[in-house]
Amino acid sequence: MKKVNLYCLAFVLGFASLLSCSEKEEPILYPVGDDESRQVLNAFLGGSPQEKPDAYHDASPINFISTNSPKFLLLHGREDMLVPISQAEKFQLALLGKNVEVETVYYSGGHGIPPERIDQAFEAIKAFIE
Repeated sequence: MKKVNLYCLAFVLGFASLLSCSEKEEPILYPVGDDESRQVLNAFLGGSPQEKPDAYHDASPINFISTNSPKFLLLHGREDMLVPISQAEKFQLALLGKNVEVETVYYSGGHGIPPERIDQAFEAIKAFIE
């Protein structure tokens, strides 16, 4: 596999840990999530978290943070019902725990950047990568 050097990463609305969304503390997609979300994850990762825990671990960015990680910009909706804000907050704390530079834009709204926040999001991304 070719090694790639990353200098920064913008992380928008993503799960920091796919396993934590299936644990008792945060049962988002398993068992109370919608069927479409479960089907997408099952197809992408080859099964459920119970069937393929290693695949879910390997697809969770929080498991690969190191002191050499690039700086991150996290953009996330405070009322996101699919990927809860706690995922972004956990990721932020994990990054800070490894002394990785992280900036956050937490906006009012759910999953997806609402139209009234698009300009704010693009400006934050532009400023971050400059």
